[in-house]
Amino acid sequence: MQNYFIDTPIYKIWISVIDILTPKSAYIISEFNYQFKDIVCSRECLVIAYIKKNITLELVYAHEYRNFSCRLIDIETNLGKAWRNTPPAMKKNLETLSELEIEIDKWMSFLKTEL
Repeated sequence: MQNYFIDTPIYKIWISVIDILTPKSAYIISEFNYQFKDIVCSRECLVIAYIKKNITLELVYAHEYRNFSCRLIDIETNLGKAWRNTPPAMKKNLETLSELEIEIDKWMSFLKTEL
């Protein structure tokens, strides 16, 4: 597989990212009592959002930079909230699904201690 993210239509990338994220992020709902909010797919990114009280947790695959990250947003102010600890370093220009899966695993481990 050369570079999956350059050679693949965007809708197939969305499906691949969702397929990797869904089982890995299931604990967010069960262990931390977040509720699924929505999935937004665009040419620029894929965002899967969860909500708990006045906080939105977004899992974001940004296609332009071919990277994965997470962010917390305060619903009342619509501003990002700072993480308590240092989040994983963002690796850009992922080329394969296995690289993406490694990045997702890093973020899921971080979220287990951060949420």
